[in-house]
Amino acid sequence: MTTTSSSAGQCQTCAVGTPPACTVTTCDPGFYAASPGGACVVCGVGFTCPGGPQTTPLRTVCPNSLVTLEATASSPTACIRVCEPGYFAASPTSPCQLCLSPYYCAGGSQADGPVRSPCPQTPDPFVTLTSAATSQAQCVITCSPGQYSPDPAGPECVDCGIASFCAGGPQQTAVRTACNFGLTTLTTTATSSADCLAYECPPGLLPIKKPPLNATDCGVVKCDPCGSAAPDLYMTGKLGVYVSEDWTTSTAANTASLLCSFDKYDPLLCAQTSTSARDTCTTNDIAIDGAGNFYVLGRTGGKYATSGWIIKIDADQTPGEPCAYEMLLQGIEPYAGLGAAPNSNLLYATGSGSVLTLKIEMDGTLSTVGQLAVPSFTGAGDITAGPNGTGRMLRGREREREVRS
Repeated sequence: MTTTSSSAGQCQTCAVGTPPACTVTTCDPGFYAASPGGACVVCGVGFTCPGGPQTTPLRTVCPNSLVTLEATASSPTACIRVCEPGYFAASPTSPCQLCLSPYYCAGGSQADGPVRSPCPQTPDPFVTLTSAATSQAQCVITCSPGQYSPDPAGPECVDCGIASFCAGGPQQTAVRTACNFGLTTLTTTATSSADCLAYECPPGLLPIKKPPLNATDCGVVKCDPCGSAAPDLYMTGKLGVYVSEDWTTSTAANTASLLCSFDKYDPLLCAQTSTSARDTCTTNDIAIDGAGNFYVLGRTGGKYATSGWIIKIDADQTPGEPCAYEMLLQGIEPYAGLGAAPNSNLLYATGSGSVLTLKIEMDGTLSTVGQLAVPSFTGAGDITAGPNGTGRMLRGREREREVRS
């Protein structure tokens, strides 16, 4: 009797005198032999081996690209689907498919059913912004129109608030937009810019900016701290507008920097005297109103220019670049001084024997309220507005006159 041995199998006996080929290896489940008398080896991942006599190799590949989790699988039921992150299978043997919102899929073995998890749905629903999401960190909150979430992770949506509108939807960033300055909303759940309406202030008050998001209210800009200069000091000169930031009474005299410059070739600001050059513009005065806007008064040319203008310049300028401005009045008498009334929406300009009173409209334009003749003050050099609503003019060094607004 002859026998063969293997590390994982059992040998059968043959009658005396029979050839060795009659020897057939028997393997345990999860193992197989490549030949009838060969040694038993591990079945391998992606295959199943029932074991038993190995007359032919009892090893079967898993169908349809299925795999096994172990190298010693013995039954076809061990063949399952394994998906990459962002994909899942509807059943242990189904093909992998794309994970869609509002789910995320970690991938891996689908033996115990679909590896697919929903984003939270309470108190407000969450979604994924892309397909093939792999973790809950990719879930963002979704808000109804009129609401927003300061944090994409929630936990819940809140009302948009006054002077803002919120379209709703996924909040990958806080989807909240401020109404333009001077506009507000009648509710805290506005959904579009059409809900932003003109803000009406009582007589004697102006809209002022309040954080956050330029919300609008009525009031008077107050000094803080009182008794010293404003944090930013603006000046105007021949070359442009200068600013000294965080100015105090102890600030060194050389700390002012050029905020923006005037372009002498700007046809709106400077008159053309020849085909090759223009006169340098003359800026006469600068004034800041109660809403924080500032205005520059100038002439289209040198000091003898006969036409003037008033422009509005925003404080947010690119240093060294020409001033970005809005032309408010053009072709007016070349007034020498400009003043703003802090408690109203009026500007005053003074020049050759008259005071021009201007009203700042809600849309930022200027309209003329009236013109006061002051013949005894021909050549008045400047004007400012007093706290009680009066205007004060200056001519030369010794004379001052009060003009009621």
